[in-house]
Amino acid sequence: MFDAASGALVVVDADGRIRQANRTALIMLGRGEGVTGSDFADLFLPLDRRTEGRQALRAALNADDGEAAPIETVDADGAGIRWTLTPLADEADRPDAVLLAGAPLADIAPMETGSETAEPAPLSDAPEDDAGQDDPRDPVAEALQTAQADFARRESEILAAHNQALLDTVAEAARAEQAVRAELEAERRMANVGRLAGGVTHDFNALLGVMTSALDMMLRHADEPERIRRLGQAALAAGQRGERLTRRLSAFSQDEDRTNLQRLDVGIFLAGLETKLRLLSGPSIDLMIETPAQPAFARIDPAAFEAAVLALTRNAVEASNGVGSVAVRLAMMADDSLRLSVRDSGPGMDADTLRRAAEPFFTTRPDAAGLGLSQAFAFARQSSGALAIDSTPGEGAEVSVTLPRAEQQDADASENTGQTDEPAPEIVS
Repeated sequence: MFDAASGALVVVDADGRIRQANRTALIMLGRGEGVTGSDFADLFLPLDRRTEGRQALRAALNADDGEAAPIETVDADGAGIRWTLTPLADEADRPDAVLLAGAPLADIAPMETGSETAEPAPLSDAPEDDAGQDDPRDPVAEALQTAQADFARRESEILAAHNQALLDTVAEAARAEQAVRAELEAERRMANVGRLAGGVTHDFNALLGVMTSALDMMLRHADEPERIRRLGQAALAAGQRGERLTRRLSAFSQDEDRTNLQRLDVGIFLAGLETKLRLLSGPSIDLMIETPAQPAFARIDPAAFEAAVLALTRNAVEASNGVGSVAVRLAMMADDSLRLSVRDSGPGMDADTLRRAAEPFFTTRPDAAGLGLSQAFAFARQSSGALAIDSTPGEGAEVSVTLPRAEQQDADASENTGQTDEPAPEIVS
């Protein structure tokens, strides 16, 4: 639309250099396409009027629309041209260019470009015949409006294209990130399955070895009742260990049994475990148990809660090598949740150990099963909670389980169903 305008249009920057000129302006001034970047005054004003012309262009930058003084030049045929100056603003609404809209002046005397004495003929003060001549301002205003509309359209098109490209880039990056995360998650699950299978195979091979050896010896020494009794006890103990291992693995499965969830005061339940926890800790561990004074209800499986607390406490005692301190706390949080935490004074965990701590059968101790934290994680997930592990090498470790509180009005409706709509928990480290 700028090039197609019927009037002559030229845009100059704050230094008076030509940014853009439409076809009409080039034809009128007798110039080709190579005027961009040239000084307007040097090209189109006589030598003695160039300083005045530059000053007029600079003054037009800060003038209101229609207030800037015009500039007069001559066209390729020597006819006069009057240029109306209009300031243009940038994106920050600061004037940075001037639009010159040219209209021919038929009654101005020809000027010799480059002449030091040539002066334009004065404009006639006689009133124009409105019926015989068109208003010279009309084509200028029309050209200016056309240029502004074209500029606004192109600016809108450029911004829309830029925004769309940005949205496409963000969407593509999000899809790529999602694909990478899915691939990493699949690899992690396969690695976990491999470790789980290896751990189960190792433990059950050991248990079956004890049982088959005991049964073999019993058959060989059927006439020795006392020996048969001892062998039977060993086989029974191995079978019971297998049952416990199976239960712990079952608790870690994806389809947790929520039918045993009950609305219980977790604080009272934890206080009732003090005797077991002190026997587990031993005399060399300074065990501290803290519970809130007010009721702290949550929907939990009592057996799973007890097993998780015992497992976390056992891990803390073993991490402290039987000496030091262990703190078991139940606190009511500001967001109306419950936080069960077990902190030890052991050596802590490095980043790699912390990342793998909740994996089943992962352990840093050769005599441990590696199921304590995974059992606590299974309890947190079963209770619609979250497991978090916080540890720094040399500063001990803290494992916490955050549980949603059970509201009084939810008790009757939820205790018997065993169902929950809480999202799956996340391990936060």
